[in-house]
Amino acid sequence: MKRLRSFPALLLLSSLLCVLPCFFLDIFYMYGDDYLMNYIANGSFGSTYSAHLIFMQYPAGLALKGLYALLPSVNWYAALLIGTLAVSFAVIHYVLLQNRVHIAGIIFSILVNAAVVPLFLTFTVAAFFSACAGLALVLEGLKKKASYARLIPGVLLMLLSYLIRSNCLLPVCALALPCYAALLLRKEDRMHVLSRLAAAGALLLIGLVVIRASGNAAGSSDDWKSYFAYNEARSAYLDSPEVPYADFAGEFREAGLSEEGWLLLHRWTFCEKDSFSEEKFSSFADIARQAYTKRFRLRYLLDTFAVSPNCYLLILPGLFLLLVLLLPGKKWLRLATCLMLFVILAALTAIRLRFLLRVCVPLAADGIIFLFLSSPSAPEVKGMNPARILRLLILAAAGVCLIFFFRGYQGAVASLRSRKTAAGYTKLREEIDKHPERVYIVESPIYVHLFAWGHTIDEINSTDVFSHVIRPGSWDNFSPRYYEIAENTSVRDPDNLLSSLIDGEGIYLVTEDENYVMNFLTVEKGKEISAASVKKRGPARIVRLQSEEAS
Repeated sequence: MKRLRSFPALLLLSSLLCVLPCFFLDIFYMYGDDYLMNYIANGSFGSTYSAHLIFMQYPAGLALKGLYALLPSVNWYAALLIGTLAVSFAVIHYVLLQNRVHIAGIIFSILVNAAVVPLFLTFTVAAFFSACAGLALVLEGLKKKASYARLIPGVLLMLLSYLIRSNCLLPVCALALPCYAALLLRKEDRMHVLSRLAAAGALLLIGLVVIRASGNAAGSSDDWKSYFAYNEARSAYLDSPEVPYADFAGEFREAGLSEEGWLLLHRWTFCEKDSFSEEKFSSFADIARQAYTKRFRLRYLLDTFAVSPNCYLLILPGLFLLLVLLLPGKKWLRLATCLMLFVILAALTAIRLRFLLRVCVPLAADGIIFLFLSSPSAPEVKGMNPARILRLLILAAAGVCLIFFFRGYQGAVASLRSRKTAAGYTKLREEIDKHPERVYIVESPIYVHLFAWGHTIDEINSTDVFSHVIRPGSWDNFSPRYYEIAENTSVRDPDNLLSSLIDGEGIYLVTEDENYVMNFLTVEKGKEISAASVKKRGPARIVRLQSEEAS
């Protein structure tokens, strides 16, 4: 039994659960952002490997850049995520077993370990579980009066979480707060806990400062500063729920946004700085804040919960709370942990008014893990007493809920995360690859199907296709990398990409419906726009635009 509890054995188990699905299942990233970050890291998006991954901290990007330069045939970005998850769950299993928690905790962590790569592979999820593992390991060290040096692995896991995604560490720290507070309430161990906690905190703080300083230094050029300011203003509006144009038409027109511009903007096509400048995005964000008042936010969240099956994931922490409350120990501590979970989930959902699976799933799982750790070590129980049978029944009910959730989730994304989806765009991809002399401006609804949805992680290889493909709306637009791609093509005005389509030689729009762009250019540029040629390839249309001066 001791061998099964050893970290090497648990690391082997966790690695098998994370890696084996890659050999037997089609593994996709959970969100499109990971695809673009993977393409940036492996040198496809831009002419060279890049350490500027925007969402990941610069040192993580720098490490990936070095690995790709050393061995470009390996998908190091995916390996980083899967490796982080494998190590994190090995640590979580280890801490749970060291605390001899109820068998429900062990089964739960193994179930999540097995499900995370096939269903939830994204850098956000990896960052949440890495933070959970680090905090749990430090907590275990404090309980066992470990030496200062034995706290370092936990701190390193927290720093890894910050490197992968900086804003995931703080919510998990809040989830762990009741467990840490309980240690400080024990008078006999208080000085020991305080001294080691202070040392771990100081080490963590030094690491965070170094990471931030390196990122600031790497992004200190005027080009990167300009990009970060623009992207912050853009995300302040586009990361909020859609504000109906009809309800705020006057405010939008005053801010310089026509209805044609609004329709295009919400198709993630905004590469026209004359129409979608940093200042205008800031004004649009003010309108969004005006639309979504505190009262409206509460109503919006309640309506979302009523219509979205995904929101019922919030019931799972409640089911596990019932199970944990049957364990001996201080119920106030477990209640505080569970309450913290619901408060954080509600707060994060309220900030952006979106129920994001990549946030709520790992946070709920982390909260459940800390719920189990907030109980004292479970005594060795022989036989099947009634309390134990009741716990197993609750565990079974929670497991059934998880199975239904996973099946529902798989069904909901089956049309996106399948090879059939990618196959529908084969003719379009062949057309683009056949004409490297052309520039293709590929709108987001087509772009994500062409290069993301339906493509497994092992299909994301380095390619030069992006040297003549530009996306007219993305979080990477107007970065130095974007201008580098535009410079290598015949785009005459990268700040106003759509305007370059008008009578542009060798420049084509790839879209589902060109009327959105044509109507926008007619209104904004005062020209009558028509389609000079239209070629249909699968679900997409390849269009060349021409214009006449509007009378």
